[in-house]
Amino acid sequence: MEQNKTISANELERIVIGTLLIDVNATKAALDIIDERCFYDSKNARVFAAIERLFRRHEAVDLVTVTQELKSSNELEVIGGMAVLSDYAMRVASSLHLDGHCRLLLEYKIKREILHKSEKLFTKSQNESSDVFDLRDQVKELYDFMLQETTKGKQIVHVAEVVNAERENYNLKAENYAKGLPTGVRTGLAGLDRILGGFQNSDLVILAARPAMGKTALVLTFAKNCNVPSVFFSLEMSSLQLTQRLIMQHAQVDAERYKNGMLSQVELLEVEKARGKVERMQLFIEDKAGIDWQELRSKALKEVERGAKIIFVDYLQLVNVPSAKNRNREAVISEISRELKKVAKDCNVPVIALSQLSRAVEGRGDKIPQLSDLRESGAIEQDADVVMFIHRPEYYGIMQDEGGNSTQGKAEVIIAKHRNGAVGTITTNFISSCTLFTDEIINQVQTQPMYNPNTDAIKKYHDENPF
Repeated sequence: MEQNKTISANELERIVIGTLLIDVNATKAALDIIDERCFYDSKNARVFAAIERLFRRHEAVDLVTVTQELKSSNELEVIGGMAVLSDYAMRVASSLHLDGHCRLLLEYKIKREILHKSEKLFTKSQNESSDVFDLRDQVKELYDFMLQETTKGKQIVHVAEVVNAERENYNLKAENYAKGLPTGVRTGLAGLDRILGGFQNSDLVILAARPAMGKTALVLTFAKNCNVPSVFFSLEMSSLQLTQRLIMQHAQVDAERYKNGMLSQVELLEVEKARGKVERMQLFIEDKAGIDWQELRSKALKEVERGAKIIFVDYLQLVNVPSAKNRNREAVISEISRELKKVAKDCNVPVIALSQLSRAVEGRGDKIPQLSDLRESGAIEQDADVVMFIHRPEYYGIMQDEGGNSTQGKAEVIIAKHRNGAVGTITTNFISSCTLFTDEIINQVQTQPMYNPNTDAIKKYHDENPF
């Protein structure tokens, strides 16, 4: 049975090569799908490699030129001479089925690789001294390999194709601009959308601040306002806690009163309306503590395949690295930062990652964060396309800015790095009671007498149902 499969695969390889020898326009289409590694027979792999070399040199590909190329590299006799090539060319009449044949060759290659990796994994798992976490990492690597090989597209493209894509991309941006819309995923803060144009695909955006500055509050504001399917990796807070904060932002009620069950009837009505809004959000939460970057990447790719348009990570320093033993913290954080950038690029969506800042901020008089304050790694600044800081002077008792204006209820979002645009600072309102960042001045719901769900409900029942 195995012999028949091998012959079938070998025959398919000969048909693909024969197609390339008779159709001068077929090589480009084949190279968009397969490479030399897709050929199991080493002789066929040599012929395909010769065809690819000719194509890369912009030379014609046919029976004569391929024969000459193999002769010049001393490989013609190895593959069996020109008679073998002639036999390949005689096997096909047209290139009509080339695409399907090439994809089948790619499928064979992937299956061979999976079998090879699985056999190694099986052998290692039988060894009693093998570490179970190393085995887990190898399983994830196998999964990532399958995902990458089965979803990857063209490896090399002509610049003309990129120009066409760029033209379409610009036309879409111009259309959004004419409508007053950001060109990327909207942040919901006008000043931020104006500078960034919204969050752009494949960008790694770092939002950094000291504790209690409102990092999670701001990123939840983004999630609330973006209006696209999104994934939130919460490594610090549970899904229930995140959902409660989203409800507080929508309802604009006092979080402390909510936490202690002290909301009035009017406030409860606003909370119920907010619950309905949150239920309709296209937000998916992963709240596994200590998730490692390999699992995060795999889950992110899966959610993007399902339609996710933006990814949030709260926060970077809590992402686990399986091989972190005996490594310094800076190297570990650098690896996480680098991998998050790869996630943004591979998924082609914005990745918004929160990060802690070092205590150096506290030592400065103005308390304004700087890029050098990024905690434990300069690689974060290097990998990020955008770095933003949150600064709330009021938190430090600074009640007026340099112009004498009140800082009460104000927050600054500082864009310290913007790889593809301008930097700057925007001022936004911060409603501390419901941890909400907004462009608008919010008139919060007036406190009403406390609603007791038990006694009030009983009284209402008796009023409506007299004996």
